[in-house]
Amino acid sequence: MTTPDYAQRDRNAAEDREEAAKRWMRGYAQIRGLLVQNPETGRDRRGTLAVLVSERQHRALLLYLALLSVWPWLQRERLPLEAHAWMHLLHSRSVPGHALVWSESTLSRTWKYLTAKGLVEKHRGRRGLLYVAPRMEDGSGPYTAPTGEKSNLKEAYFTLPDRFWLDEDFAKLTLPGLAMLLVVAKETNKVPEFRITQDQIAEWYGFSRGTVAKGLESLRSLQLLEERTVWIPAKLSKIRTTSATHYSLVDAYSTVERSKARAAAERRRRRAGKAMNTGSSLTFVSSDGDDPDDT
Repeated sequence: MTTPDYAQRDRNAAEDREEAAKRWMRGYAQIRGLLVQNPETGRDRRGTLAVLVSERQHRALLLYLALLSVWPWLQRERLPLEAHAWMHLLHSRSVPGHALVWSESTLSRTWKYLTAKGLVEKHRGRRGLLYVAPRMEDGSGPYTAPTGEKSNLKEAYFTLPDRFWLDEDFAKLTLPGLAMLLVVAKETNKVPEFRITQDQIAEWYGFSRGTVAKGLESLRSLQLLEERTVWIPAKLSKIRTTSATHYSLVDAYSTVERSKARAAAERRRRRAGKAMNTGSSLTFVSSDGDDPDDT
C-alpha cells in the first residue's frame, strides 16, 4: 500500500470511529469486570484478560473490546459491519514504527481465535455476509448487556470512555499497558484509587511480574496513570515495612469523569423517554445498566 493510500485509510478510520461513537451516543462502553477477574472466590481468579495476555493476543483483545463497544447499536442493524469497517475501527499509525494495520486475512484469523475461545459467535448470512455477535466476557454463554445488579457480582461492570478509540489510545498502549488500563479502570469504577503492590497485581489477576511492570510503564508513558506510594507494616520483612501504591487514572478515564459520563447518558435517556411520550423526533437507544447508581 502506498503512502497516499495509507493517508486515505487513516482518514477513513478516524471518520468511522467517530461515526461508531455517535451512533450510540453514550460516550463509553460497558465491560463486565469478569473480563479482568473471576469474581468468585477461589484459588484461581484469573479472567479472560490473563489468557489473552499470556497468549499474546493483542489484536484479539482489541477486536473483542471493539465488538462490545459497538454491539448496543450494531445488534439492531439489519446488515452486519463488513470487513473493511472492522479494519478501519482498529486501524492506527499513531505510533511510529508500530503501526496497527489490518488485512482481511488477519481479521479472519482473529475472529476465528475469538470464536474458539467462546468469546464470539458467527455465521454467514445471505450474500456471504459475516454476522458476528459477542458472547459473555468469560465465554460462558450468549451475551447480554450487564445490569450492574449489586447482588450478582458477574453483572458488575466498568466503563471504557470513547477517548480510548477516538484518541487512538487503543493503539498507543502496549498489550501489557492495555491489560493494566483495564485492571485499574475496573478497580476504580466506584472509588478514585486503589492500593495494591505489583506482586499482588500479578497474583490476583494472573499476569507475570514483567507484564505488570511493563504495563504500568506503558500507562505512565501516556500520562494516564497517577501513583501514590505509602509504606505499610510487614512483620516478616527485614526492614519491617513494605511499600504499596495507590493507583488511579486521569482525564476521561478517571473515576470522576466516567461517573459524569454515566450521569449524562442517564439524563439523555430520560429526555429521550419524555420526547417519545410527547411525540418529539428526538431518539436515544437505552440499555440496562446505564443508571450511575447501579455500577
